[in-house]
Amino acid sequence: MIRVRLGARRWSLARFSAPVLAASLSCIVPALAAQPAATAAPLALLDAPDRYMTTRAVRIRYREVGQGTPVLLLHGYTDRVEMWAAMADSLARSHRVIVPDLRGFGKSSKFAQPSDYGHRMVDDVLALMDHLGVDAAHVVGYSMGAVITANVALRAPRRVHSAALVAGPFWPDSAALATWIAPHLRELQRGNGLTSFFTEILPTWPDSVIVPVAKELETLNDGPSLIASIAALPALVPDSARIAALRVPALAIVGRDDRALVPGTERIARWWPNVRKVVLPRGDHADIAMLPEVIAEVRRLLQP
Repeated sequence: MIRVRLGARRWSLARFSAPVLAASLSCIVPALAAQPAATAAPLALLDAPDRYMTTRAVRIRYREVGQGTPVLLLHGYTDRVEMWAAMADSLARSHRVIVPDLRGFGKSSKFAQPSDYGHRMVDDVLALMDHLGVDAAHVVGYSMGAVITANVALRAPRRVHSAALVAGPFWPDSAALATWIAPHLRELQRGNGLTSFFTEILPTWPDSVIVPVAKELETLNDGPSLIASIAALPALVPDSARIAALRVPALAIVGRDDRALVPGTERIARWWPNVRKVVLPRGDHADIAMLPEVIAEVRRLLQP
């Protein structure tokens, strides 16, 4: 884990550093094309080979670790497969863990139009399950991935054993989320990058950390895809009445320091009937998905 010290505080950059590590590794270990799964799947996500699914003009990169009941891990905005290393390696001791790069991110196909995101990302998750012969799985989503997870459960509830919603942006409706996104979308469209976005979701981080982190992620991501995917995100805000009809077991979890996303977690916990809400006493939006407490809560959800 890479950290920087500022005065008396330590600021975790592990979530943002994983893609850099992965990029370095990719220079040494060439990506492998899709192949039949090996008899003994690797237990470390960063050691697993890249595999690919191509369907409906989109190419999705994914990795698999472990064996057992399937678990899908869906990353957040600006992220990729490698962000899930800690969670995947823990769950792989007892489960088959499948981790894709969502369209627009990592090594998956990029698109410049909002119409290519939103519910198309839900399509990809279900197509990947079909591709791998997975009838049903536990689904764990972080941030943007949490909203996609909720939509997978709404679209195909019988295919979701459980849903873990980690720091999801569950605004009251699509208009409310579009209003929140609007100033950050304008900054991206003007070529000003991700600084304003990360300043809002990481309010305790100083500019001396936010600015280089934003620049790093701008370099690692495709600009048009960043714009189009965030513009399409409001379309994925689930309808509360439809959520209220779900019977899929769920976990809604967030860190107390994740100030922008705590209300969304409390909101989805009111909507979803079979849900356990957890607000941790620590954790901001950058480190929440890697906290041992979150991994432990997800493992508890996965227990039969």
